[in-house]
Parts: sequence; C-alpha cells; structure tokens
Amino acid sequence: MMYLTNHDKFNDHYHQRRVVESVFAALKERRGKGGSLRSRMTHTQYKEQAVRTISYNIDMVARAEIESGNLAEDML
Repeated sequence: MMYLTNHDKFNDHYHQRRVVESVFAALKERRGKGGSLRSRMTHTQYKEQAVRTISYNIDMVARAEIESGNLAEDML
C-alpha cells in the first residue's frame, strides 16, 4: 500500500531494490563464466565469493573511472 500512499518514497525504495537485484544478477553471471564455486567447505566458499565480490567492485570502479576520463583504458 506504500505505492498508493507515498509514491515518491515507494519509487526511492524500489530503485534501491533494482540496484541490488542487478548486482546479484551480475555476480551470478560472473560466477557462471568462471564456473560455480569450486571450494568444497562452506567457510572457503564464503572466502571465494568474497574475492569474487571484491573483484566485481574493483571492475565497477575502474569502469566508472574510464567513463569519467580519469583513467585510460590501456592502463588496466
């Protein structure tokens, strides 16, 4: 019912959800390209996923820097 009572607040909240869902989809796609998690034990799976997430974040920052002109593409 938030949509009916406060449309702006709903749009702000829903936009955040779309961003989160996009990141999850990108991480799943990235895992798909490199295969599924290879670790067998749960604690090492967490570590492996953390490394992949950090890698994704670095990639996104580098892309943003390239688009803004602060970083040359050949520097990567």
